Amino acid sequence: MKSERNHALDMLKVFATIFIIFHHYQQDGQGITGQTFHCFVDFYGGNFNFGYVVELFFLISGMCMFPYIQKIAQGLTFYQFYARRVSRLLPLMAVSGVVSAMLLILYDRIYSGNEFYLGKPSFFGAVLQALGMQDGWAFANPSLNNPTWYCSVLLLCYILFYGIVYWSGRLAVSPFYGMAFFLLLGCGIGTYGINLPFLNGSSSRGFYAFFAGVLLAAFMPKIKAWRYSVGVSLLTVLLFAVDFKRANGQLEYLPYLLTFVFYPALIVLVQSNPLARVTGARFWGRWAKITYSVFIWHFPAYLLLFLLLPVLHLDPACVANQAGMLLFACVMQPLGWLSYCLLEKPLNQKVSDALLAARPEMLPREGK
Repeated sequence: MKSERNHALDMLKVFATIFIIFHHYQQDGQGITGQTFHCFVDFYGGNFNFGYVVELFFLISGMCMFPYIQKIAQGLTFYQFYARRVSRLLPLMAVSGVVSAMLLILYDRIYSGNEFYLGKPSFFGAVLQALGMQDGWAFANPSLNNPTWYCSVLLLCYILFYGIVYWSGRLAVSPFYGMAFFLLLGCGIGTYGINLPFLNGSSSRGFYAFFAGVLLAAFMPKIKAWRYSVGVSLLTVLLFAVDFKRANGQLEYLPYLLTFVFYPALIVLVQSNPLARVTGARFWGRWAKITYSVFIWHFPAYLLLFLLLPVLHLDPACVANQAGMLLFACVMQPLGWLSYCLLEKPLNQKVSDALLAARPEMLPREGK
Protein backbone atom coordinates (compact mmCIF):
# COMPACT_ATOMS: atom_id res chain seq x y z
CA MET A 1 0.00 0.00 0.00
CA LYS A 2 1.44 3.36 -1.00
CA SER A 3 1.82 5.80 1.89
CA GLU A 4 0.82 9.40 1.39
CA ARG A 5 3.45 12.13 1.41
CA ASN A 6 3.67 14.32 4.46
CA HIS A 7 3.40 17.73 2.82
CA ALA A 8 4.15 19.57 6.08
CA LEU A 9 7.56 17.90 6.16
CA ASP A 10 7.92 18.69 2.45
CA MET A 11 7.38 22.37 3.26
CA LEU A 12 10.10 22.26 5.91
CA LYS A 13 12.50 20.63 3.42
CA VAL A 14 11.83 23.40 0.91
CA PHE A 15 12.59 26.19 3.38
CA ALA A 16 15.55 24.33 4.90
CA THR A 17 17.10 23.94 1.43
CA ILE A 18 16.68 27.65 0.72
CA PHE A 19 18.30 28.56 4.05
CA ILE A 20 21.25 26.28 3.27
CA ILE A 21 21.65 28.03 -0.10
CA PHE A 22 21.69 31.38 1.68
CA HIS A 23 24.21 30.05 4.21
CA HIS A 24 26.72 28.89 1.61
CA TYR A 25 26.14 31.88 -0.65
CA GLN A 26 27.04 34.34 2.05
CA GLN A 27 29.86 32.14 3.32
CA ASP A 28 31.78 32.31 0.07
CA GLY A 29 30.69 35.88 -0.58
CA GLN A 30 32.40 36.90 2.65
CA GLY A 31 35.51 34.97 1.67
CA ILE A 32 35.91 36.96 -1.55
CA THR A 33 34.63 40.42 -0.64
CA GLY A 34 34.94 40.57 3.15
CA GLN A 35 31.38 41.92 3.34
CA THR A 36 28.46 41.06 5.58
CA PHE A 37 24.81 41.89 4.99
CA HIS A 38 24.14 44.80 7.30
CA CYS A 39 20.52 45.38 8.34
CA PHE A 40 19.68 41.88 7.12
CA VAL A 41 19.90 38.34 8.42
CA ASP A 42 23.49 37.08 8.29
CA PHE A 43 23.15 33.47 7.17
CA TYR A 44 26.86 32.94 7.73
CA GLY A 45 28.73 34.47 10.62
CA GLY A 46 25.62 35.85 12.32
CA ASN A 47 24.24 35.04 15.76
CA PHE A 48 22.56 31.89 14.48
CA ASN A 49 24.56 29.23 12.64
CA PHE A 50 22.30 28.25 9.75
CA GLY A 51 24.57 25.27 9.14
CA TYR A 52 22.55 23.57 11.89
CA VAL A 53 19.60 23.43 9.49
CA VAL A 54 21.22 20.15 8.36
CA GLU A 55 20.08 18.66 11.68
CA LEU A 56 16.51 19.25 10.49
CA PHE A 57 17.29 17.31 7.29
CA PHE A 58 18.58 14.38 9.35
CA LEU A 59 15.57 14.55 11.66
CA ILE A 60 13.10 14.41 8.74
CA SER A 61 15.07 11.59 7.10
CA GLY A 62 14.84 9.59 10.31
CA MET A 63 11.10 10.17 10.51
CA CYS A 64 10.69 8.89 6.95
CA MET A 65 12.47 5.65 7.93
CA PHE A 66 10.05 4.74 10.71
CA PRO A 67 7.72 2.63 8.46
CA TYR A 68 10.71 0.52 7.43
CA ILE A 69 10.96 -0.95 10.91
CA GLN A 70 7.92 -3.07 10.13
CA LYS A 71 9.07 -3.81 6.56
CA ILE A 72 12.44 -5.07 7.78
CA ALA A 73 10.71 -7.18 10.43
CA GLN A 74 8.59 -8.66 7.64
CA GLY A 75 11.64 -9.75 5.65
CA LEU A 76 12.91 -6.75 3.67
CA THR A 77 16.54 -7.62 2.94
CA PHE A 78 19.49 -5.26 3.29
CA TYR A 79 20.00 -5.40 -0.48
CA GLN A 80 16.41 -4.36 -1.09
CA PHE A 81 16.59 -1.62 1.51
CA TYR A 82 20.00 -0.14 0.75
CA ALA A 83 19.87 -0.44 -3.02
CA ARG A 84 16.86 1.85 -3.07
CA ARG A 85 18.75 4.45 -1.03
CA VAL A 86 21.84 4.12 -3.24
CA SER A 87 19.88 4.50 -6.48
CA ARG A 88 18.24 7.59 -5.01
CA LEU A 89 21.33 9.43 -3.72
CA LEU A 90 24.52 8.30 -5.42
CA PRO A 91 23.99 8.97 -9.16
CA LEU A 92 23.64 12.73 -8.77
CA MET A 93 26.41 12.81 -6.16
CA ALA A 94 28.77 11.09 -8.59
CA VAL A 95 28.00 13.48 -11.44
CA SER A 96 28.25 16.54 -9.21
CA GLY A 97 31.60 15.32 -7.85
CA VAL A 98 33.16 15.23 -11.32
CA VAL A 99 31.65 18.59 -12.29
CA SER A 100 32.76 20.16 -9.00
CA ALA A 101 36.31 18.86 -9.43
CA MET A 102 36.60 20.53 -12.83
CA LEU A 103 35.12 23.78 -11.53
CA LEU A 104 37.44 23.81 -8.52
CA ILE A 105 40.48 23.46 -10.77
CA LEU A 106 39.38 26.56 -12.70
CA TYR A 107 38.35 28.33 -9.51
CA ASP A 108 41.80 27.79 -7.98
CA ARG A 109 43.51 29.37 -10.98
CA ILE A 110 41.38 32.49 -10.71
CA TYR A 111 40.94 32.84 -6.94
CA SER A 112 44.09 31.10 -5.68
CA GLY A 113 44.62 31.51 -1.95
CA ASN A 114 40.99 32.31 -1.15
CA GLU A 115 40.17 31.26 2.43
CA PHE A 116 37.11 29.29 1.38
CA TYR A 117 38.93 27.30 -1.25
CA LEU A 118 38.42 23.76 -0.03
CA GLY A 119 41.30 21.72 -1.42
CA LYS A 120 42.92 20.14 -4.42
CA PRO A 121 40.57 18.00 -6.53
CA SER A 122 41.67 14.39 -6.93
CA PHE A 123 40.47 11.26 -8.68
CA PHE A 124 40.31 9.47 -5.32
CA GLY A 125 38.13 12.26 -3.93
CA ALA A 126 35.72 11.91 -6.85
CA VAL A 127 35.54 8.14 -6.25
CA LEU A 128 34.81 8.66 -2.56
CA GLN A 129 31.96 11.02 -3.35
CA ALA A 130 30.58 8.66 -6.01
CA LEU A 131 30.55 5.84 -3.44
CA GLY A 132 28.85 7.97 -0.80
CA MET A 133 31.87 7.84 1.54
CA GLN A 134 32.80 11.50 1.27
CA ASP A 135 32.58 12.30 4.96
CA GLY A 136 31.74 10.69 8.29
CA TRP A 137 33.24 7.34 7.27
CA ALA A 138 36.97 6.48 7.48
CA PHE A 139 38.40 8.98 4.97
CA ALA A 140 39.26 12.66 4.98
CA ASN A 141 36.60 14.74 3.25
CA PRO A 142 37.87 15.59 -0.28
CA SER A 143 35.50 18.61 -0.25
CA LEU A 144 34.63 18.54 -3.92
CA ASN A 145 30.95 19.34 -3.47
CA ASN A 146 31.19 19.91 0.25
CA PRO A 147 27.46 20.20 1.16
CA THR A 148 26.97 16.59 0.06
CA TRP A 149 28.75 15.42 3.23
CA TYR A 150 25.21 15.21 4.57
CA CYS A 151 24.31 12.53 2.00
CA SER A 152 27.37 10.45 2.90
CA VAL A 153 26.54 10.50 6.61
CA LEU A 154 22.90 9.74 5.80
CA LEU A 155 23.94 6.58 3.94
CA LEU A 156 25.95 5.54 7.00
CA CYS A 157 22.88 6.12 9.18
CA TYR A 158 20.80 3.93 6.84
CA ILE A 159 23.25 1.06 7.31
CA LEU A 160 23.13 1.42 11.09
CA PHE A 161 19.34 1.69 11.02
CA TYR A 162 18.94 -1.55 9.11
CA GLY A 163 21.45 -3.34 11.34
CA ILE A 164 19.72 -2.19 14.52
CA VAL A 165 16.26 -3.24 13.33
CA TYR A 166 17.46 -6.56 11.90
CA TRP A 167 19.45 -7.66 14.96
CA SER A 168 16.86 -6.43 17.42
CA GLY A 169 14.43 -8.76 15.66
CA ARG A 170 16.86 -11.65 15.90
CA LEU A 171 17.43 -10.93 19.60
CA ALA A 172 13.75 -10.24 20.30
CA VAL A 173 14.33 -6.79 21.80
CA SER A 174 12.98 -3.37 20.88
CA PRO A 175 15.00 -1.61 18.13
CA PHE A 176 14.52 1.68 19.95
CA TYR A 177 17.16 0.68 22.50
CA GLY A 178 19.76 0.53 19.76
CA MET A 179 18.56 3.80 18.25
CA ALA A 180 18.70 5.52 21.63
CA PHE A 181 22.25 4.20 22.05
CA PHE A 182 23.45 5.72 18.76
CA LEU A 183 21.61 8.95 19.55
CA LEU A 184 23.52 9.23 22.82
CA LEU A 185 26.74 8.09 21.14
CA GLY A 186 26.37 10.93 18.61
CA CYS A 187 25.93 13.43 21.43
CA GLY A 188 29.01 12.06 23.18
CA ILE A 189 31.15 12.23 20.03
CA GLY A 190 30.11 15.81 19.38
CA THR A 191 30.43 16.97 22.98
CA TYR A 192 33.89 15.50 23.58
CA GLY A 193 35.29 16.18 20.11
CA ILE A 194 36.08 12.56 19.24
CA ASN A 195 37.69 12.21 15.80
CA LEU A 196 37.96 8.55 14.79
CA PRO A 197 36.84 6.61 11.70
CA PHE A 198 33.02 6.48 11.72
CA LEU A 199 33.06 8.34 15.04
CA ASN A 200 33.70 11.99 14.23
CA GLY A 201 32.06 15.39 14.14
CA SER A 202 30.21 14.77 10.89
CA SER A 203 28.90 11.31 11.74
CA SER A 204 27.88 12.47 15.22
CA ARG A 205 25.44 14.99 13.74
CA GLY A 206 23.82 12.23 11.73
CA PHE A 207 23.68 9.80 14.65
CA TYR A 208 21.89 12.03 17.13
CA ALA A 209 19.58 13.82 14.66
CA PHE A 210 18.66 10.87 12.40
CA PHE A 211 17.78 8.51 15.24
CA ALA A 212 16.00 11.32 17.08
CA GLY A 213 13.83 11.55 13.96
CA VAL A 214 12.98 7.83 14.09
CA LEU A 215 12.06 8.10 17.77
CA LEU A 216 10.00 11.23 17.11
CA ALA A 217 8.06 9.43 14.37
CA ALA A 218 7.31 6.61 16.81
CA PHE A 219 5.98 9.13 19.31
CA MET A 220 3.86 11.19 16.89
CA PRO A 221 0.82 8.83 16.75
CA LYS A 222 0.52 9.14 20.53
CA ILE A 223 -0.19 12.86 20.20
CA LYS A 224 -3.99 12.80 20.14
CA ALA A 225 -4.97 16.12 21.66
CA TRP A 226 -3.90 18.46 18.85
CA ARG A 227 -4.99 21.61 20.64
CA TYR A 228 -2.85 20.74 23.63
CA SER A 229 0.16 19.65 21.56
CA VAL A 230 -0.04 22.70 19.31
CA GLY A 231 -0.20 24.99 22.32
CA VAL A 232 2.82 23.33 23.93
CA SER A 233 4.73 23.38 20.63
CA LEU A 234 3.98 27.05 20.00
CA LEU A 235 5.02 27.94 23.54
CA THR A 236 8.23 25.90 23.13
CA VAL A 237 9.13 27.67 19.89
CA LEU A 238 8.43 31.10 21.36
CA LEU A 239 10.39 30.43 24.56
CA PHE A 240 13.33 29.12 22.52
CA ALA A 241 13.24 32.23 20.31
CA VAL A 242 13.12 34.56 23.31
CA ASP A 243 15.97 32.76 25.08
CA PHE A 244 17.99 32.69 21.86
CA LYS A 245 17.52 36.44 21.39
CA ARG A 246 18.37 37.16 25.02
CA ALA A 247 21.60 35.16 24.77
CA ASN A 248 22.57 36.72 21.39
CA GLY A 249 22.62 33.26 19.87
CA GLN A 250 25.22 31.96 22.31
CA LEU A 251 23.10 29.17 23.78
CA GLU A 252 25.05 26.26 25.19
CA TYR A 253 24.67 23.02 23.22
CA LEU A 254 22.66 24.80 20.52
CA PRO A 255 22.62 21.84 18.06
CA TYR A 256 21.08 19.60 20.73
CA LEU A 257 18.50 22.21 21.71
CA LEU A 258 17.51 22.57 18.07
CA THR A 259 17.37 18.81 17.45
CA PHE A 260 15.59 17.72 20.62
CA VAL A 261 13.46 20.77 21.45
CA PHE A 262 12.95 23.39 18.73
CA TYR A 263 12.74 21.24 15.59
CA PRO A 264 10.39 18.60 17.09
CA ALA A 265 8.12 21.39 18.38
CA LEU A 266 8.18 22.99 14.92
CA ILE A 267 7.38 19.65 13.23
CA VAL A 268 4.38 19.10 15.52
CA LEU A 269 3.25 22.68 14.96
CA VAL A 270 3.32 22.58 11.13
CA GLN A 271 1.33 19.33 11.11
CA SER A 272 -1.43 20.69 13.34
CA ASN A 273 -4.99 21.09 12.16
CA PRO A 274 -5.01 24.92 12.33
CA LEU A 275 -2.12 25.09 9.84
CA ALA A 276 -3.05 22.09 7.69
CA ARG A 277 -4.57 24.15 4.87
CA VAL A 278 -1.22 25.81 4.27
CA THR A 279 1.30 23.18 5.26
CA GLY A 280 -0.72 20.26 3.88
CA ALA A 281 -1.03 21.64 0.34
CA ARG A 282 0.10 19.27 -2.43
CA PHE A 283 2.10 22.16 -3.83
CA TRP A 284 4.79 21.53 -1.21
CA GLY A 285 5.09 17.89 -2.26
CA ARG A 286 5.72 18.85 -5.88
CA TRP A 287 8.27 21.49 -4.86
CA ALA A 288 10.02 19.13 -2.44
CA LYS A 289 10.72 16.66 -5.27
CA ILE A 290 13.35 19.02 -6.70
CA THR A 291 14.99 19.94 -3.38
CA TYR A 292 17.60 17.19 -3.65
CA SER A 293 18.71 18.43 -7.07
CA VAL A 294 18.72 22.02 -5.81
CA PHE A 295 20.79 20.99 -2.79
CA ILE A 296 23.27 18.97 -4.87
CA TRP A 297 23.89 21.68 -7.45
CA HIS A 298 23.80 24.90 -5.43
CA PHE A 299 27.49 24.79 -4.50
CA PRO A 300 28.81 23.95 -8.01
CA ALA A 301 26.46 26.63 -9.38
CA TYR A 302 27.95 29.16 -6.99
CA LEU A 303 31.48 28.27 -8.12
CA LEU A 304 30.35 28.61 -11.74
CA LEU A 305 28.93 32.04 -10.99
CA PHE A 306 32.28 33.30 -9.74
CA LEU A 307 34.07 31.72 -12.69
CA LEU A 308 31.85 33.66 -15.08
CA LEU A 309 32.34 37.04 -13.39
CA PRO A 310 35.90 37.61 -14.75
CA VAL A 311 34.73 36.56 -18.22
CA LEU A 312 32.00 39.20 -18.01
CA HIS A 313 34.48 41.72 -16.52
CA LEU A 314 32.38 42.08 -13.37
CA ASP A 315 33.56 42.60 -9.80
CA PRO A 316 32.56 39.71 -7.47
CA ALA A 317 31.25 42.35 -5.04
CA CYS A 318 28.39 43.07 -7.42
CA VAL A 319 26.70 39.77 -6.49
CA ALA A 320 27.82 39.62 -2.85
CA ASN A 321 24.68 41.29 -1.56
CA GLN A 322 21.11 40.51 -0.55
CA ALA A 323 19.70 40.96 -4.04
CA GLY A 324 22.30 38.65 -5.56
CA MET A 325 21.64 36.00 -2.91
CA LEU A 326 17.86 36.10 -3.41
CA LEU A 327 18.22 36.01 -7.19
CA PHE A 328 20.61 33.07 -6.97
CA ALA A 329 18.16 31.11 -4.80
CA CYS A 330 15.35 31.83 -7.26
CA VAL A 331 17.43 30.75 -10.25
CA MET A 332 18.35 27.50 -8.49
CA GLN A 333 14.69 26.41 -8.43
CA PRO A 334 14.21 26.04 -12.23
CA LEU A 335 17.75 24.65 -12.49
CA GLY A 336 16.80 22.08 -9.86
CA TRP A 337 13.67 21.20 -11.82
CA LEU A 338 15.74 20.70 -14.99
CA SER A 339 18.19 18.51 -13.10
CA TYR A 340 15.35 16.50 -11.58
CA CYS A 341 13.73 15.87 -14.98
CA LEU A 342 16.84 15.44 -17.13
CA LEU A 343 19.35 13.90 -14.72
CA GLU A 344 18.02 12.76 -11.36
CA LYS A 345 14.98 10.74 -12.45
CA PRO A 346 16.61 9.10 -15.51
CA LEU A 347 19.83 8.26 -13.64
CA ASN A 348 17.95 6.88 -10.65
CA GLN A 349 15.86 4.70 -12.95
CA LYS A 350 18.92 3.39 -14.80
CA VAL A 351 20.73 2.52 -11.58
CA SER A 352 17.60 0.92 -10.14
CA ASP A 353 17.13 -1.14 -13.32
CA ALA A 354 20.78 -2.22 -13.22
CA LEU A 355 20.45 -3.34 -9.61
CA LEU A 356 17.25 -5.16 -10.46
CA ALA A 357 18.95 -6.93 -13.35
CA ALA A 358 21.87 -7.92 -11.14
CA ARG A 359 19.72 -9.40 -8.36
CA PRO A 360 16.16 -9.69 -9.69
CA GLU A 361 15.12 -12.01 -6.88
CA MET A 362 16.31 -9.54 -4.25
CA LEU A 363 14.98 -6.23 -5.50
CA PRO A 364 11.21 -6.10 -5.99
CA ARG A 365 10.00 -2.69 -7.05
CA GLU A 366 8.71 -0.62 -4.16
CA GLY A 367 6.05 2.05 -4.46
CA LYS A 368 7.26 5.60 -5.00
